Amino acid sequence: MTDPVFLRIEKLLKDKDIPQRQFDADLGLSRSTYSNWKQKKSRSYLKHIEEIAEYFKVSPAYLMSGEDGEWPRSVLEDELLYCFRMLNPARQEAVMGVVKALLTEIPSGTTPTSPSSSPEAVF
Repeated sequence: MTDPVFLRIEKLLKDKDIPQRQFDADLGLSRSTYSNWKQKKSRSYLKHIEEIAEYFKVSPAYLMSGEDGEWPRSVLEDELLYCFRMLNPARQEAVMGVVKALLTEIPSGTTPTSPSSSPEAVF
């Protein structure tokens, strides 16, 4: 039986229509690495689990268990969420307007490397 973690990686590749060669190149993996995973010769993907999760925009918990899990938030994200919730609805809308305006300034094709990326990584 194939490893369930590897099966989830294969499913994500298929669902997102990402060719294996692109996945290998994007993660800096040799073609033999992926082949070894598929043939159960290696489980080295376990040391890349965070990077693979970021690549697919899923949680490491999902890759490992198949269960949806949230990315852990940084202290800054927790603080931002707390402050946002302290605002009245009108001010929350104003904050969302500013955030959306900032997002329009991001160059096309640029995405954060992970949900907890710093603003410098995006802007």
